[in-house]
Amino acid sequence: MTNEELVTNLLINLGLDITNRNLVDTPKRFCKVLEQFAGFGIDFESEYKKLSEAVFPHDGENMITANGIKVYSLCPHHLLPVQFSVSIAYLPHGWVIGLSKLARFAKLCARRLDLQEDYTRNLGLTLQDWLKTKDVAVLVKGKHMCMEMRGVEVSCEIVTSEVLGAFRKDPSVRNEFHRLISNGKS
Repeated sequence: MTNEELVTNLLINLGLDITNRNLVDTPKRFCKVLEQFAGFGIDFESEYKKLSEAVFPHDGENMITANGIKVYSLCPHHLLPVQFSVSIAYLPHGWVIGLSKLARFAKLCARRLDLQEDYTRNLGLTLQDWLKTKDVAVLVKGKHMCMEMRGVEVSCEIVTSEVLGAFRKDPSVRNEFHRLISNGKS
């Protein structure tokens, strides 16, 4: 049985009229959403490898930050949308990654059915490896439709962080990161 047939059967079992013109293509659209946002059919290893090839020698030591990267995912518990705003920073130790690759990487990682906490940690640990630096920070702000539409029915922002290397050990580095991602606001 195909995925579309499974979704069709689910809708029928829920008592919905799948001949309704608004529902006729719903199984196909739903499967496409799952493919896009749950990572079905994505060869993550191959995609990671492509992104990691954009690492270049660099002799600077100043912090590099990408702030406010918007990506979308699905909650692994309810399959409802989650919007993440991702900020990434690292201290280069001889290497930098192509700037667009930070956003592409954040987007690729969001294509898995992960908890926000796991998503944040995976971003930090993988960037450490790619960039050959222990000094990485990731801050993720999430808006979860599973909280807003059901359950508690409240809108709030969930914030998670992964601070590694100097970002964990040196308060001045961590403070510079927070200052940069808050656009200089105190």
